[in-house]
Amino acid sequence: VSAKVHEGLHDWQRRKGWFLLSGAISKRTRGPSYEELVLAGKNLDHEEAVRVIQADLHRTGMEGVDEALLENVLLAFAAKNPKIGYCQSMSFVAATLLMYMEEESAFWTLCGLLEDILPEDYFSERMSGLRADLRVLQKLLSEEIPEL
Repeated sequence: VSAKVHEGLHDWQRRKGWFLLSGAISKRTRGPSYEELVLAGKNLDHEEAVRVIQADLHRTGMEGVDEALLENVLLAFAAKNPKIGYCQSMSFVAATLLMYMEEESAFWTLCGLLEDILPEDYFSERMSGLRADLRVLQKLLSEEIPEL
């Protein structure tokens, strides 16, 4: 098993694993549909989240990711989670998911990650969870690779 883990996962294994482990299946069966959430997101014209999403789409810079699909995923997430809305760097997570998954699966997986797996304040206005992780990473890097 250890040797297989070090070999890495095939794209289909990554796609299926992320979807299952994130709890995306149960999220997809509850509440509004993805299509309804995309429409709701597109109607958030006055919201700050929409402005920031549209500004960040071009900054993601990940080849092979359709910006229209990325925008749909992020707008749907902002509509589903008005308390969180959108925080910078969510686009990188969503774009990574879109590299391996279809649009709707990427959305529900993103919901599982941000709503249930990551700490509550990870992607919030203050991003305290993300900031704490970055401080830990900086400390580890300075200890392990001081020349950086």
